[in-house]
Amino acid sequence: MRGTDNIGHDMSVEPIVKRGNMKRISNTDASFYYADTGRTPSVVGGLLIYDQSTHGRKKVRFKEILGWIEDRLHLWAPFRQRLVKVPFDLGLPYLAEDPNFDVEFHVHHLSLPKPGDWRQLCILASRLYSRPLDLNRPLWEINVIEGLDKVEGLPKGSFALLIKLHHIVADGASAISLLTAMHAMTDSMAPPTPPAEEAAKSSALPTDSALLMRAVPDMMQQPFKTAKSALSLIKGEMKVGKSRRESNIASAPNAPQTIFNKEVSPYRVFDACDFQLEDFKRIKRLLPVASVNDVALAVCGGAMRRYLISRDALPSQSVVAMCPINVRKASGGVESGNQISDMSVALGSDIEDPLQRLQAIKMRTDDAKKLAALRGDDILEHTVGLFSPAVASWFFRSAEGMKWISKVKPVCNTFVSNVPGVPFDLYFCGAQMQRSYAMAPLGDGMGIFHAITGIKENMSISVTACRDMVPDPAFYAECVRESFEEYLALCADEGGSDSVVYLENK
Repeated sequence: MRGTDNIGHDMSVEPIVKRGNMKRISNTDASFYYADTGRTPSVVGGLLIYDQSTHGRKKVRFKEILGWIEDRLHLWAPFRQRLVKVPFDLGLPYLAEDPNFDVEFHVHHLSLPKPGDWRQLCILASRLYSRPLDLNRPLWEINVIEGLDKVEGLPKGSFALLIKLHHIVADGASAISLLTAMHAMTDSMAPPTPPAEEAAKSSALPTDSALLMRAVPDMMQQPFKTAKSALSLIKGEMKVGKSRRESNIASAPNAPQTIFNKEVSPYRVFDACDFQLEDFKRIKRLLPVASVNDVALAVCGGAMRRYLISRDALPSQSVVAMCPINVRKASGGVESGNQISDMSVALGSDIEDPLQRLQAIKMRTDDAKKLAALRGDDILEHTVGLFSPAVASWFFRSAEGMKWISKVKPVCNTFVSNVPGVPFDLYFCGAQMQRSYAMAPLGDGMGIFHAITGIKENMSISVTACRDMVPDPAFYAECVRESFEEYLALCADEGGSDSVVYLENK
Protein backbone atom coordinates (compact mmCIF):
# COMPACT_ATOMS: atom_id res chain seq x y z
CA MET A 1 0.00 0.00 0.00
CA ARG A 2 1.25 3.49 -0.80
CA GLY A 3 0.69 4.88 2.66
CA THR A 4 1.29 7.81 4.92
CA ASP A 5 4.95 6.87 5.26
CA ASN A 6 5.38 7.86 1.60
CA ILE A 7 8.53 5.99 0.58
CA GLY A 8 9.44 4.27 -2.64
CA HIS A 9 10.07 0.60 -3.32
CA ASP A 10 13.78 0.58 -4.14
CA MET A 11 14.95 -2.99 -3.48
CA SER A 12 18.67 -2.20 -3.75
CA VAL A 13 20.69 -3.85 -1.02
CA GLU A 14 23.62 -1.80 0.20
CA PRO A 15 25.06 -2.17 3.71
CA ILE A 16 24.30 0.94 5.76
CA VAL A 17 27.37 0.85 8.05
CA LYS A 18 30.64 -0.97 7.44
CA ARG A 19 31.60 -3.66 9.92
CA GLY A 20 33.52 -2.51 12.96
CA ASN A 21 32.16 1.05 12.84
CA MET A 22 30.24 2.59 15.74
CA LYS A 23 27.20 4.72 15.05
CA ARG A 24 25.70 7.10 17.59
CA ILE A 25 21.92 6.93 17.57
CA SER A 26 19.77 10.03 17.18
CA ASN A 27 17.64 11.76 19.80
CA THR A 28 14.57 10.22 18.16
CA ASP A 29 16.07 6.72 18.33
CA ALA A 30 17.12 7.32 21.95
CA SER A 31 13.55 8.20 22.95
CA PHE A 32 12.52 4.62 22.13
CA TYR A 33 15.42 3.30 24.20
CA TYR A 34 14.47 5.49 27.18
CA ALA A 35 10.80 4.48 26.92
CA ASP A 36 11.60 0.74 26.89
CA THR A 37 10.39 -1.02 30.07
CA GLY A 38 9.25 -4.52 30.95
CA ARG A 39 5.64 -3.40 30.44
CA THR A 40 6.27 -1.23 27.41
CA PRO A 41 8.96 -2.82 25.21
CA SER A 42 9.81 -0.58 22.25
CA VAL A 43 9.53 -3.35 19.68
CA VAL A 44 8.12 -3.24 16.16
CA GLY A 45 7.23 -6.48 14.44
CA GLY A 46 6.00 -8.22 11.35
CA LEU A 47 4.14 -11.48 10.81
CA LEU A 48 4.95 -12.76 7.31
CA ILE A 49 3.48 -15.94 5.84
CA TYR A 50 5.07 -18.03 3.05
CA ASP A 51 4.10 -20.85 0.69
CA GLN A 52 6.96 -23.35 0.69
CA SER A 53 5.54 -25.27 -2.30
CA THR A 54 7.43 -22.75 -4.48
CA HIS A 55 10.71 -24.13 -3.09
CA GLY A 56 12.49 -26.54 -5.43
CA ARG A 57 12.01 -29.48 -3.04
CA LYS A 58 8.60 -28.20 -1.84
CA LYS A 59 10.10 -28.12 1.67
CA VAL A 60 12.17 -25.51 3.52
CA ARG A 61 14.40 -26.86 6.29
CA PHE A 62 15.30 -24.83 9.37
CA LYS A 63 19.00 -25.30 8.60
CA GLU A 64 18.40 -23.65 5.21
CA ILE A 65 16.71 -20.72 6.93
CA LEU A 66 19.74 -20.19 9.19
CA GLY A 67 22.05 -20.31 6.17
CA TRP A 68 19.82 -17.95 4.18
CA ILE A 69 19.93 -15.36 6.96
CA GLU A 70 23.69 -15.78 7.51
CA ASP A 71 24.31 -15.16 3.81
CA ARG A 72 22.54 -11.81 4.12
CA LEU A 73 23.85 -10.45 7.42
CA HIS A 74 26.10 -7.97 5.62
CA LEU A 75 23.13 -6.36 3.85
CA TRP A 76 21.57 -4.79 6.96
CA ALA A 77 23.99 -3.36 9.52
CA PRO A 78 21.73 -3.79 12.61
CA PHE A 79 21.82 -7.58 12.12
CA ARG A 80 25.19 -7.61 13.94
CA GLN A 81 24.96 -4.40 15.98
CA ARG A 82 24.17 -4.20 19.67
CA LEU A 83 23.46 -1.19 21.85
CA VAL A 84 26.41 0.34 23.69
CA LYS A 85 25.33 2.57 26.56
CA VAL A 86 27.35 5.50 27.85
CA PRO A 87 27.74 5.23 31.67
CA PHE A 88 25.14 7.22 33.61
CA ASP A 89 23.47 8.16 30.28
CA LEU A 90 25.88 11.08 29.95
CA GLY A 91 25.77 10.71 26.17
CA LEU A 92 23.55 9.21 23.51
CA PRO A 93 24.01 5.42 23.13
CA TYR A 94 25.85 3.88 20.19
CA LEU A 95 25.31 0.92 17.91
CA ALA A 96 28.43 -1.21 17.54
CA GLU A 97 29.16 -4.64 16.14
CA ASP A 98 28.71 -7.38 18.72
CA PRO A 99 31.97 -9.36 19.02
CA ASN A 100 29.97 -12.32 20.40
CA PHE A 101 27.29 -12.36 17.70
CA ASP A 102 25.58 -15.74 17.23
CA VAL A 103 22.84 -15.96 14.62
CA GLU A 104 21.31 -19.02 16.29
CA PHE A 105 20.49 -16.97 19.39
CA HIS A 106 18.24 -14.76 17.24
CA VAL A 107 16.41 -17.35 15.10
CA HIS A 108 13.97 -19.73 16.81
CA HIS A 109 11.87 -22.64 15.52
CA LEU A 110 8.33 -23.25 16.81
CA SER A 111 5.14 -24.99 15.73
CA LEU A 112 1.48 -24.35 16.39
CA PRO A 113 -0.41 -27.05 18.25
CA LYS A 114 -3.03 -28.85 16.18
CA PRO A 115 -5.23 -27.94 14.45
CA GLY A 116 -3.06 -24.89 13.69
CA ASP A 117 -5.69 -22.27 12.89
CA TRP A 118 -5.66 -18.46 12.67
CA ARG A 119 -6.74 -17.98 16.27
CA GLN A 120 -3.85 -20.10 17.55
CA LEU A 121 -1.41 -18.21 15.33
CA CYS A 122 -2.63 -14.87 16.73
CA ILE A 123 -2.31 -16.14 20.32
CA LEU A 124 1.25 -17.38 19.78
CA ALA A 125 2.22 -14.19 17.95
CA SER A 126 0.82 -12.13 20.83
CA ARG A 127 2.83 -14.06 23.42
CA LEU A 128 6.07 -13.88 21.47
CA TYR A 129 5.62 -10.20 20.72
CA SER A 130 4.97 -9.37 24.40
CA ARG A 131 8.50 -10.44 25.39
CA PRO A 132 11.11 -7.65 25.50
CA LEU A 133 14.29 -8.00 23.46
CA ASP A 134 17.66 -8.45 25.17
CA LEU A 135 19.33 -5.03 24.91
CA ASN A 136 22.75 -6.63 25.43
CA ARG A 137 22.57 -8.39 22.06
CA PRO A 138 21.73 -7.25 18.51
CA LEU A 139 18.22 -5.84 18.54
CA TRP A 140 16.25 -8.37 16.51
CA GLU A 141 14.66 -11.79 16.67
CA ILE A 142 13.02 -14.10 14.12
CA ASN A 143 10.60 -16.86 15.10
CA VAL A 144 9.94 -19.49 12.43
CA ILE A 145 6.42 -20.89 12.97
CA GLU A 146 5.08 -23.95 11.16
CA GLY A 147 1.90 -26.00 11.54
CA LEU A 148 -0.43 -23.46 9.87
CA ASP A 149 -2.44 -26.02 7.90
CA LYS A 150 -5.82 -24.91 9.23
CA VAL A 151 -5.33 -21.19 8.59
CA GLU A 152 -8.01 -20.40 6.03
CA GLY A 153 -6.84 -19.40 2.56
CA LEU A 154 -3.23 -20.57 2.92
CA PRO A 155 -1.57 -23.31 0.84
CA LYS A 156 -0.90 -26.50 2.82
CA GLY A 157 2.53 -26.51 4.45
CA SER A 158 2.77 -22.72 4.77
CA PHE A 159 4.99 -21.27 7.50
CA ALA A 160 5.29 -17.88 9.15
CA LEU A 161 8.09 -15.60 10.31
CA LEU A 162 7.43 -13.41 13.33
CA ILE A 163 10.11 -10.72 13.13
CA LYS A 164 10.82 -8.47 16.11
CA LEU A 165 13.00 -5.34 15.88
CA HIS A 166 13.75 -2.78 18.53
CA HIS A 167 12.34 0.61 17.58
CA ILE A 168 15.88 2.01 17.96
CA VAL A 169 16.86 0.44 14.63
CA ALA A 170 13.61 0.61 12.67
CA ASP A 171 10.49 2.62 12.06
CA GLY A 172 7.83 1.56 9.58
CA ALA A 173 9.78 2.88 6.61
CA SER A 174 13.26 1.63 7.54
CA ALA A 175 11.84 -1.84 8.24
CA ILE A 176 11.59 -2.02 4.43
CA SER A 177 15.40 -2.16 4.37
CA LEU A 178 15.25 -5.32 6.47
CA LEU A 179 12.72 -6.88 4.08
CA THR A 180 15.06 -5.95 1.24
CA ALA A 181 17.97 -7.70 2.93
CA MET A 182 16.01 -10.82 3.85
CA HIS A 183 14.28 -11.52 0.55
CA ALA A 184 14.90 -12.24 -3.11
CA MET A 185 12.68 -11.26 -6.01
CA THR A 186 12.77 -14.73 -7.58
CA ASP A 187 12.65 -18.23 -6.11
CA SER A 188 16.15 -19.04 -7.37
CA MET A 189 18.13 -15.83 -6.79
CA ALA A 190 21.71 -16.55 -5.70
CA PRO A 191 22.84 -15.19 -2.30
CA PRO A 192 24.63 -11.82 -2.48
CA THR A 193 28.40 -11.86 -2.16
CA PRO A 194 29.66 -10.12 1.00
CA PRO A 195 32.37 -7.46 0.59
CA ALA A 196 35.99 -8.39 1.29
CA GLU A 197 36.07 -6.67 4.68
CA GLU A 198 33.42 -9.07 5.97
CA ALA A 199 36.19 -11.57 6.66
CA ALA A 200 37.69 -9.26 9.28
CA LYS A 201 37.18 -10.10 12.94
CA SER A 202 34.87 -7.97 15.03
CA SER A 203 36.66 -5.52 17.31
CA ALA A 204 36.04 -5.41 21.05
CA LEU A 205 33.40 -3.07 22.42
CA PRO A 206 34.66 0.28 23.72
CA THR A 207 35.41 0.58 27.43
CA ASP A 208 33.35 2.77 29.78
CA SER A 209 36.22 5.22 30.09
CA ALA A 210 36.46 5.55 26.29
CA LEU A 211 32.71 6.18 26.08
CA LEU A 212 32.90 8.83 28.79
CA MET A 213 35.72 10.57 26.93
CA ARG A 214 33.56 10.62 23.79
CA ALA A 215 30.69 12.11 25.79
CA VAL A 216 32.63 15.07 27.21
CA PRO A 217 32.52 17.27 24.06
CA ASP A 218 28.79 16.59 23.65
CA MET A 219 28.14 17.55 27.27
CA MET A 220 29.96 20.85 26.73
CA GLN A 221 27.88 21.55 23.61
CA GLN A 222 24.54 20.64 25.21
CA PRO A 223 23.48 24.25 26.00
CA PHE A 224 23.91 25.15 22.32
CA LYS A 225 22.00 22.04 21.24
CA THR A 226 19.17 22.90 23.62
CA ALA A 227 18.99 26.44 22.29
CA LYS A 228 19.00 25.19 18.67
CA SER A 229 16.19 22.72 19.38
CA ALA A 230 14.12 25.32 21.22
CA LEU A 231 14.56 27.84 18.40
CA SER A 232 13.49 25.28 15.80
CA LEU A 233 10.36 24.35 17.77
CA ILE A 234 9.44 28.02 18.33
CA LYS A 235 9.84 28.79 14.61
CA GLY A 236 7.58 25.87 13.75
CA GLU A 237 4.85 27.05 16.13
CA MET A 238 5.13 30.61 14.79
CA LYS A 239 4.58 29.29 11.26
CA VAL A 240 1.55 27.35 12.47
CA GLY A 241 0.08 30.42 14.17
CA LYS A 242 0.61 32.59 11.10
CA SER A 243 -0.94 30.00 8.80
CA ARG A 244 -3.99 29.63 11.03
CA ARG A 245 -4.56 33.37 10.92
CA GLU A 246 -4.07 33.64 7.16
CA SER A 247 -5.38 30.32 5.82
CA ASN A 248 -7.93 29.21 8.42
CA ILE A 249 -6.21 25.85 8.99
CA ALA A 250 -7.92 23.87 11.73
CA SER A 251 -5.88 23.23 14.86
CA ALA A 252 -4.92 19.73 15.96
CA PRO A 253 -7.97 17.89 17.39
CA ASN A 254 -8.37 17.28 21.12
CA ALA A 255 -8.56 13.63 22.09
CA PRO A 256 -11.23 12.45 24.56
CA GLN A 257 -10.56 10.06 27.42
CA THR A 258 -11.34 6.45 26.38
CA ILE A 259 -10.89 2.90 27.63
CA PHE A 260 -7.68 2.75 25.54
CA ASN A 261 -5.98 5.59 27.42
CA LYS A 262 -4.87 3.89 30.60
CA GLU A 263 -1.75 2.27 32.01
CA VAL A 264 -0.89 -0.73 29.84
CA SER A 265 -0.14 -4.24 31.06
CA PRO A 266 2.90 -6.24 29.86
CA TYR A 267 0.66 -8.44 27.69
CA ARG A 268 -0.41 -7.87 24.10
CA VAL A 269 -3.08 -9.19 21.75
CA PHE A 270 -2.93 -9.26 17.97
CA ASP A 271 -5.38 -9.85 15.14
CA ALA A 272 -5.71 -8.74 11.53
CA CYS A 273 -8.04 -8.58 8.55
CA ASP A 274 -7.14 -9.15 4.90
CA PHE A 275 -8.52 -7.05 2.04
CA GLN A 276 -7.96 -6.36 -1.63
CA LEU A 277 -6.38 -3.01 -2.50
CA GLU A 278 -8.78 -2.72 -5.44
CA ASP A 279 -11.73 -2.69 -3.02
CA PHE A 280 -10.21 0.26 -1.17
CA LYS A 281 -9.81 2.03 -4.50
CA ARG A 282 -13.48 1.35 -5.26
CA ILE A 283 -14.45 2.87 -1.92
CA LYS A 284 -12.21 5.86 -2.64
CA ARG A 285 -14.31 6.61 -5.72
CA LEU A 286 -17.24 7.38 -3.42
CA LEU A 287 -15.34 10.59 -2.71
CA PRO A 288 -13.05 11.36 -5.67
CA VAL A 289 -10.86 13.80 -3.72
CA ALA A 290 -10.11 11.19 -1.03
CA SER A 291 -7.07 8.89 -0.96
CA VAL A 292 -6.74 5.22 -0.11
CA ASN A 293 -5.18 6.38 3.16
CA ASP A 294 -8.31 8.38 3.96
CA VAL A 295 -10.42 5.27 3.37
CA ALA A 296 -8.17 3.21 5.67
CA LEU A 297 -8.52 5.85 8.42
CA ALA A 298 -12.30 5.87 7.95
CA VAL A 299 -12.43 2.07 8.29
CA CYS A 300 -10.38 2.27 11.51
CA GLY A 301 -12.65 5.05 12.80
CA GLY A 302 -15.72 2.94 12.08
CA ALA A 303 -14.16 -0.05 13.85
CA MET A 304 -13.37 1.98 16.95
CA ARG A 305 -16.93 3.35 16.95
CA ARG A 306 -18.40 -0.16 16.79
CA TYR A 307 -16.13 -1.53 19.50
CA LEU A 308 -16.66 1.38 21.89
CA ILE A 309 -20.44 1.16 21.44
CA SER A 310 -20.26 -2.55 22.31
CA ARG A 311 -18.46 -1.63 25.54
CA ASP A 312 -20.88 1.24 26.25
CA ALA A 313 -17.85 3.53 26.15
CA LEU A 314 -18.23 5.71 23.03
CA PRO A 315 -17.31 9.33 23.84
CA SER A 316 -19.39 12.13 22.33
CA GLN A 317 -16.21 13.60 20.86
CA SER A 318 -14.36 11.81 18.03
CA VAL A 319 -11.40 9.62 18.87
CA VAL A 320 -8.08 10.92 17.55
CA ALA A 321 -5.36 8.98 15.74
CA MET A 322 -1.68 9.87 15.67
CA CYS A 323 -0.31 8.97 12.24
CA PRO A 324 3.47 8.63 11.77
CA ILE A 325 4.92 10.31 8.68
CA ASN A 326 8.17 9.24 7.05
CA VAL A 327 10.33 12.35 6.51
CA ARG A 328 13.24 10.80 4.62
CA LYS A 329 14.25 12.90 1.66
CA ALA A 330 15.73 10.19 -0.59
CA SER A 331 13.61 7.58 -2.33
CA GLY A 332 16.13 4.74 -2.05
CA GLY A 333 18.83 3.39 0.25
CA VAL A 334 16.65 3.74 3.35
CA GLU A 335 18.86 3.98 6.43
CA SER A 336 18.07 2.12 9.62
CA GLY A 337 16.75 4.03 12.60
CA ASN A 338 13.89 6.53 12.84
CA GLN A 339 13.17 9.56 10.71
CA ILE A 340 9.56 10.31 11.48
CA SER A 341 7.15 13.10 12.21
CA ASP A 342 3.44 12.71 12.86
CA MET A 343 0.02 14.23 12.33
CA SER A 344 -3.18 14.05 14.40
CA VAL A 345 -6.48 13.15 12.72
CA ALA A 346 -9.95 12.85 14.23
CA LEU A 347 -11.35 9.53 12.99
CA GLY A 348 -15.03 10.50 12.95
CA SER A 349 -16.12 7.97 15.57
CA ASP A 350 -18.81 10.50 16.53
CA ILE A 351 -20.31 10.30 13.01
CA GLU A 352 -22.76 7.45 12.35
CA ASP A 353 -23.02 7.86 8.57
CA PRO A 354 -19.94 6.23 6.95
CA LEU A 355 -19.80 8.56 3.95
CA GLN A 356 -19.99 11.66 6.12
CA ARG A 357 -17.21 10.13 8.24
CA LEU A 358 -15.01 9.73 5.15
CA GLN A 359 -15.75 13.31 4.07
CA ALA A 360 -14.82 14.64 7.51
CA ILE A 361 -11.59 12.62 7.58
CA LYS A 362 -10.57 13.92 4.15
CA MET A 363 -10.91 17.52 5.34
CA ARG A 364 -9.06 16.76 8.58
CA THR A 365 -6.14 14.96 6.94
CA ASP A 366 -5.59 17.91 4.60
CA ASP A 367 -5.25 20.28 7.55
CA ALA A 368 -3.20 17.77 9.58
CA LYS A 369 -0.66 17.38 6.76
CA LYS A 370 -0.32 21.16 6.48
CA LEU A 371 0.24 21.51 10.23
CA ALA A 372 2.86 18.74 10.20
CA ALA A 373 4.69 20.37 7.28
CA LEU A 374 4.71 23.78 9.02
CA ARG A 375 6.12 22.33 12.25
CA GLY A 376 8.96 20.72 10.33
CA ASP A 377 10.39 17.25 9.83
CA ASP A 378 12.54 17.25 12.98
CA ILE A 379 9.93 18.02 15.62
CA LEU A 380 10.50 14.79 17.59
CA GLU A 381 14.28 15.05 17.22
CA HIS A 382 14.26 18.63 18.54
CA THR A 383 11.76 17.90 21.32
CA VAL A 384 14.01 15.20 22.77
CA GLY A 385 17.03 17.39 21.99
CA LEU A 386 15.83 20.03 24.45
CA PHE A 387 17.34 17.91 27.21
CA SER A 388 20.66 16.24 27.82
CA PRO A 389 20.65 12.42 27.47
CA ALA A 390 20.85 12.03 31.26
CA VAL A 391 17.83 14.28 31.84
CA ALA A 392 15.87 12.71 28.96
CA SER A 393 16.59 9.23 30.31
CA TRP A 394 15.43 10.21 33.80
CA PHE A 395 12.31 11.91 32.42
CA PHE A 396 11.22 8.96 30.31
CA ARG A 397 11.93 6.42 33.02
CA SER A 398 10.58 8.35 35.96
CA ALA A 399 7.44 7.15 37.71
CA GLU A 400 8.00 3.57 36.54
CA GLY A 401 7.95 4.12 32.81
CA MET A 402 5.92 7.31 32.68
CA LYS A 403 2.74 5.86 34.19
CA TRP A 404 1.69 9.45 34.80
CA ILE A 405 0.91 9.79 31.09
CA SER A 406 -2.15 7.58 31.58
CA LYS A 407 -3.46 10.00 34.22
CA VAL A 408 -3.40 13.17 32.10
CA LYS A 409 -5.51 14.21 29.13
CA PRO A 410 -4.53 12.00 26.16
CA VAL A 411 -2.85 13.44 23.09
CA CYS A 412 -4.37 10.66 20.97
CA ASN A 413 -6.48 7.52 21.39
CA THR A 414 -4.70 5.27 18.92
CA PHE A 415 -1.90 5.19 16.38
CA VAL A 416 -2.65 4.41 12.74
CA SER A 417 0.45 3.72 10.66
CA ASN A 418 0.41 3.10 6.90
CA VAL A 419 3.55 1.20 5.90
CA PRO A 420 4.01 0.90 2.12
CA GLY A 421 3.38 -2.60 0.88
CA VAL A 422 5.60 -4.38 -1.63
CA PRO A 423 4.16 -4.30 -5.18
CA PHE A 424 5.88 -7.49 -6.42
CA ASP A 425 6.62 -11.06 -5.35
CA LEU A 426 9.17 -11.71 -2.61
CA TYR A 427 10.82 -15.00 -1.76
CA PHE A 428 12.45 -16.26 1.44
CA CYS A 429 14.48 -19.47 1.04
CA GLY A 430 12.59 -20.04 -2.20
CA ALA A 431 9.20 -19.73 -0.45
CA GLN A 432 6.86 -17.07 -1.83
CA MET A 433 5.41 -14.51 0.56
CA GLN A 434 1.63 -14.77 0.77
CA ARG A 435 0.60 -12.36 3.51
CA SER A 436 2.12 -9.48 5.45
CA TYR A 437 1.01 -8.06 8.81
CA ALA A 438 2.57 -5.51 11.14
CA MET A 439 2.80 -5.28 14.94
CA ALA A 440 3.60 -2.13 16.87
CA PRO A 441 4.58 -0.99 20.38
CA LEU A 442 2.21 0.44 22.97
CA GLY A 443 2.77 2.80 25.87
CA ASP A 444 0.99 4.09 28.93
CA GLY A 445 -1.97 6.16 27.82
CA MET A 446 -2.10 4.54 24.36
CA GLY A 447 -3.22 0.92 24.39
CA ILE A 448 -4.20 0.18 20.78
CA PHE A 449 -2.33 0.47 17.47
CA HIS A 450 -3.62 -0.02 13.90
CA ALA A 451 -1.04 -0.89 11.21
CA ILE A 452 -1.84 -0.99 7.51
CA THR A 453 0.39 -2.78 5.03
CA GLY A 454 0.33 -5.54 2.43
CA ILE A 455 1.95 -7.22 -0.56
CA LYS A 456 1.01 -6.78 -4.21
CA GLU A 457 -2.77 -6.35 -4.42
CA ASN A 458 -3.34 -7.71 -0.91
CA MET A 459 -3.82 -5.29 1.96
CA SER A 460 -4.13 -5.85 5.71
CA ILE A 461 -5.21 -3.92 8.78
CA SER A 462 -3.45 -5.31 11.84
CA VAL A 463 -4.35 -4.46 15.43
CA THR A 464 -1.97 -4.64 18.38
CA ALA A 465 -3.54 -3.87 21.76
CA CYS A 466 -3.12 -4.22 25.50
CA ARG A 467 -4.74 -7.47 26.62
CA ASP A 468 -6.47 -5.75 29.55
CA MET A 469 -8.02 -3.11 27.29
CA VAL A 470 -8.99 -5.40 24.40
CA PRO A 471 -9.60 -8.86 25.89
CA ASP A 472 -11.51 -9.90 22.75
CA PRO A 473 -9.20 -9.19 19.78
CA ALA A 474 -11.15 -11.47 17.42
CA PHE A 475 -14.26 -9.37 18.06
CA TYR A 476 -12.29 -6.17 17.43
CA ALA A 477 -11.09 -7.65 14.11
CA GLU A 478 -14.75 -8.34 13.29
CA CYS A 479 -15.48 -4.66 13.97
CA VAL A 480 -12.78 -3.76 11.43
CA ARG A 481 -14.31 -6.15 8.90
CA GLU A 482 -17.84 -4.81 9.44
CA SER A 483 -16.65 -1.21 9.09
CA PHE A 484 -14.98 -2.08 5.78
CA GLU A 485 -18.05 -3.95 4.51
CA GLU A 486 -20.23 -0.97 5.39
CA TYR A 487 -18.17 1.12 2.98
CA LEU A 488 -18.03 -1.60 0.33
CA ALA A 489 -21.84 -1.84 0.41
CA LEU A 490 -22.01 1.82 -0.63
CA CYS A 491 -20.14 0.86 -3.81
CA ALA A 492 -22.86 -1.57 -4.93
CA ASP A 493 -24.08 1.08 -7.38
CA GLU A 494 -20.73 2.37 -8.64
CA GLY A 495 -22.43 4.11 -11.54
CA GLY A 496 -23.67 6.81 -9.20
CA SER A 497 -20.68 6.99 -6.91
CA ASP A 498 -18.93 9.76 -8.82
CA SER A 499 -21.83 12.11 -8.12
CA VAL A 500 -21.04 12.38 -4.40
CA VAL A 501 -20.60 16.01 -3.39
CA TYR A 502 -17.49 16.90 -1.38
CA LEU A 503 -18.39 19.00 1.65
CA GLU A 504 -16.53 22.28 2.07
CA ASN A 505 -14.50 22.76 5.27
CA LYS A 506 -16.20 25.64 7.06
